[in-house]
Amino acid sequence: MRDIAQLLLLDRDAIAALLSTELALTAVRDAFTLHCQREGRVFPVVREKLADGVFGIKSGHVARRWQQPCAPCPR
Repeated sequence: MRDIAQLLLLDRDAIAALLSTELALTAVRDAFTLHCQREGRVFPVVREKLADGVFGIKSGHVARRWQQPCAPCPR
């Protein structure tokens, strides 16, 4: 059987209903910490200039599933 890829686009209101600012900031901080610990990967930024602004996507992959806040990365 053939898989069909799907893309789900969420607008600002849908994201706000699903995710608090505090949770988003914690997840981003932890993703950077995991990246520092070599457990994550940051992909190149996709950015395109539009007539009335700029479209951009920043993405990455975390090798382990985020479950709780991480210890800070040693400096």
